[in-house]
Amino acid sequence: MTPENHEDLNQPDSLPALRLSDTAFFFDIDGTLAEICARPEDTSIPLTRLSLLRLLFHGCDGAVGIISGRRLADIDGLLAPLLLPAAGVHGGERRRADGTVHRSEVSLPVELCLRLKYWVSQHPDAFLEAKGNTAVALHYRQCPQFEPEAARLALALIEDYPQWAAQQGKCVVEIKPENVNKGRALRAFMTETPFQGRTPVFVGDDLTDEQGFDAAQALGGIAIKIGAGPTCARHRLASVDAVGEWLSCLTSFADPPCADKAVSR
Repeated sequence: MTPENHEDLNQPDSLPALRLSDTAFFFDIDGTLAEICARPEDTSIPLTRLSLLRLLFHGCDGAVGIISGRRLADIDGLLAPLLLPAAGVHGGERRRADGTVHRSEVSLPVELCLRLKYWVSQHPDAFLEAKGNTAVALHYRQCPQFEPEAARLALALIEDYPQWAAQQGKCVVEIKPENVNKGRALRAFMTETPFQGRTPVFVGDDLTDEQGFDAAQALGGIAIKIGAGPTCARHRLASVDAVGEWLSCLTSFADPPCADKAVSR
């Protein structure tokens, strides 16, 4: 990762110029399209930003996807009425542009979940977010003083279950399959229509996005980190609001979608 640069959080007009017809866009949600909330269920994406995503989708002939730690069902709820290609649970669930859904077939060990539940019972301000049978997130945003303890717990769990990995994030640590990450999800999308043959751009804000940044750049594309902090991404935007401004710039010359071609459910 490159060191944090406090002096140069890029503004939207300082990012590389992009031709929509040649570009595939991928976005994280929390901290990127939406502000981070204390609890995941309190998150929302402003309607103006959803409208810009819809314009971008049509300007790119559908080459816009979501790659998030959230479940597909949660992604769809936040984006409604948009229905985009998406990878949920860091790629543990992935819906292709044709609607086909692929899901990881592994399930969290019962003993692992019980140990997490016991820890949460001893730390009342922490809580678990179940992500189907594929992953679980331990949130401690309301008790950040327990971050070292939560990290030690996660590392101890994956020592006992080596086919699982601990993914640190902002006031959260997730247990997910070892072979699932956002970089693999992005690479899978890039082998498929309508993304194939385009330049990938991945936009995210957290440690969970670093493998996505690395994959996009390895494929000759662009990675954009939102906010401060060390990263392998070569570009930055200062905030979620700056993402909205950038989307507005990208879509300023895009034709409005025809009603019969609108992406909706």
